[in-house]
Amino acid sequence: MTDFYTKKHSFECFGLAVFCNVVTQLVLGLLLPLTETGSFWYCVIYATLSVVVFAVAFVYAKITRKNFFVATTANVKPKWVHVLWGCLATFGLIHLMLPLNDLFLDFIEWCGLNRPTTNFDMPVVALVIITVLFAPVAEEFLFRATIGQGLVQDRNPVGGILACGALFALFHLNPAQTLHQFVLGSFLMLLAYRSGSVWTSVVVHAFNNLAVIVLSYVVEPTGFYGNHPWLTGVVGGVIFVGALAGYILTTKTHFVKQTKEQQPPTAQTRLTFALSIAICVALWVFALFGE
Repeated sequence: MTDFYTKKHSFECFGLAVFCNVVTQLVLGLLLPLTETGSFWYCVIYATLSVVVFAVAFVYAKITRKNFFVATTANVKPKWVHVLWGCLATFGLIHLMLPLNDLFLDFIEWCGLNRPTTNFDMPVVALVIITVLFAPVAEEFLFRATIGQGLVQDRNPVGGILACGALFALFHLNPAQTLHQFVLGSFLMLLAYRSGSVWTSVVVHAFNNLAVIVLSYVVEPTGFYGNHPWLTGVVGGVIFVGALAGYILTTKTHFVKQTKEQQPPTAQTRLTFALSIAICVALWVFALFGE
């Protein structure tokens, strides 16, 4: 056994993650009505989702008899030039996606559906702990360090990077964030791929979530984003594209590619993967109509 993940592992792990996520959300969905909104136990329930996501990555490494830290590139120190470029690009991406995401939500309303929203009714401290500390570590170890590592082993890593972003967005089952999560998830996979370390995408993911919280409490109440949506988008786009270009031109790729012949996914593995995607799509649509 090697400490590399392949596409076969990516398919299997995503299927396991979807199963665990659905079961966890069903159980927690029964507990949420029993807790007071914003209470300690309410926050613990939301934090549990991140714990389960991380546990899936850890348990899957044990199931496949891999060294968890090596297979997920957790043993590689982050490249800080990659981190800095990533944070700058992500800051631009947040602003670029604001008007684009609004257009997507407007289209959903135009179709006669309720406008999807994202609402976390919890204290700011708990929100920061869960979204800036727990979620980035859990989601990066599952999507970029496990699922993504196998997807980018192909000859053309671009397809794997985009596929990782798509699975990341779909897994969240949140129509209000799907478009942004796809672009962000793809960019984070690019960072993990080029830097060769999951910690690069963990830090940038944490920065992204913290920036969203700060901007939501500091800038959004002033009405600036609502009054200048396209100015926000254009400036954000310039920052994102400029940072992305600078990142690609000034850094090297440190991804370690599997040199041995890879075992392709079996028919059963492909079927399980397709079923997992179908479940996510069905739940995404259900969430859309359930708003």
